[in-house]
Amino acid sequence: MRVLGLATTGVLAVSVTLATLTLGCSSQNPDHPDSPSDAGADVTMGQPVWTTASRRITLACQSFISGVMGFDADRAQLTEQQLTLLDALRTGPLGTQIEDGIGCSVEITGADGNITAYLAVQQDGAANDNTPLINYATFQPFLAAIPCLFSADEGAQHAIAPDVRCVNGIYLRPSPGNVDRFLTITDPVPQRHFELDQCDVPDVAGLLHLQVLGDDGADGGTTTVLGQATAPPAPTSVHTCQILDVTFPAAGTYRLRVVVDAGVSAATLSHSAFRFF
Repeated sequence: MRVLGLATTGVLAVSVTLATLTLGCSSQNPDHPDSPSDAGADVTMGQPVWTTASRRITLACQSFISGVMGFDADRAQLTEQQLTLLDALRTGPLGTQIEDGIGCSVEITGADGNITAYLAVQQDGAANDNTPLINYATFQPFLAAIPCLFSADEGAQHAIAPDVRCVNGIYLRPSPGNVDRFLTITDPVPQRHFELDQCDVPDVAGLLHLQVLGDDGADGGTTTVLGQATAPPAPTSVHTCQILDVTFPAAGTYRLRVVVDAGVSAATLSHSAFRFF
């Protein structure tokens, strides 16, 4: 039985610890047809998780294959669809432990500022049953409606728009090599901000160089460097090692590239993240 825990993943100025979970086999997307599904399960419905008094939701998610992803939003930052899906969340009993699935720590902040912690795990198979469980059949639709990237979400089919709510996981591989993620810009007027987080340890930070590139090569490759990140002026709570502000010249598709100068440890590959808003 493989058991994983996520050490701090940054969401805005918040560090969220994902409690130790038993995780199950997963694709890189939680709604992928190859992912284990709880649809049709015999569910004993419990208490609502999101109520009229709920003001904020914070997630830190992980799976052995998909990597990590974070999401943090006030009620006003949630779409109508997301609010409807949150209304459907219910607590539930402990289920069957599986290997390598997706597990999320969930924090709900109420109007009084108090935070209630939950776990949501595929097949409800948490190794730690001291924290209340959200029934995964009620949680999976909300997770699928979150636009943030897991570490393994690579390629143009996973192009991401600016979103201040997202902490996007990223594997720093190949190592050495170039790690690309695709960006979608519909409004080029605002200046956009980038951070590469969970990477400021001395033996790693100097090996990583974040760039934003244009997909404008004659052969479909990337030629124009729109911005080269630098180290932040002071340490951050989410261990940022690169920051960059960019104004895009036009709407279109661009690339975030992390140039990895030399080999990075396997542990670091699993815990890096970037923000783009």
